[in-house]
Amino acid sequence: MIEKVDLLTKLVYELKNMTTPNEQSSVSNQHVLTDIQGAIRITGKAKPTIYANARKGIIPSYKRGNKLYFYEDELYKWIEGGKQDCYGINSEEMLKEIRQQIHHLPSSNR
Repeated sequence: MIEKVDLLTKLVYELKNMTTPNEQSSVSNQHVLTDIQGAIRITGKAKPTIYANARKGIIPSYKRGNKLYFYEDELYKWIEGGKQDCYGINSEEMLKEIRQQIHHLPSSNR
């Protein structure tokens, strides 16, 4: 009985050591740089939408030359937490900015 427990303990220890390097490598690979195609795959949004959101600063992105880059972990954070967690702006502030950009026609032209 003791031999079987020792064998099981050894097997569990070996399994633990087998899974730990994979978990560590996945943690270190989370901050992976991707391009527009990767952003499309992760967010499920159309290419023009991603370009527009990146230009407005809504989606976390980096531009170098003519190419736009994204980090996968930042895109996942953006999806999970919205713009509030990524940039520190809440929905009330966002609504205020949108309202400031709306221009109405004078009542005489309606």
